[in-house]
Amino acid sequence: MYKTQSFKIRRVPLVVEVTRDKRYLFNNIKENPKTSALKVTRSIELELGKIVHAECVRKVLQKSGYNGRSVKRIKPRISDVNRTERLKFGRKYENEEHSFCDKVLSTDETKVNLLQSDG
Repeated sequence: MYKTQSFKIRRVPLVVEVTRDKRYLFNNIKENPKTSALKVTRSIELELGKIVHAECVRKVLQKSGYNGRSVKRIKPRISDVNRTERLKFGRKYENEEHSFCDKVLSTDETKVNLLQSDG
């Protein structure tokens, strides 16, 4: 008849118990918030020598208020240097006559082909 093979399943602990491990985890995430849970588990294995499941890392981070969504970047649409340059340009030509605007070519950096296409 057929022989069945028995495989030993490697059991991975699903709990991060020690506060030192949690502290290491939080410091690692604070250092780089976009680090994935798998990379954090690998760094725990290498640095601390403990085997931890990635799902456990996710659960511990979620319980402490971290989530997988990244924070929206809040930045101005125009940099301060560009804003001051635009103001200088506007103030320089503020008192020009209306006919002056007919001589100025303004563009929005859109490429327009009049005769042929480039492709």
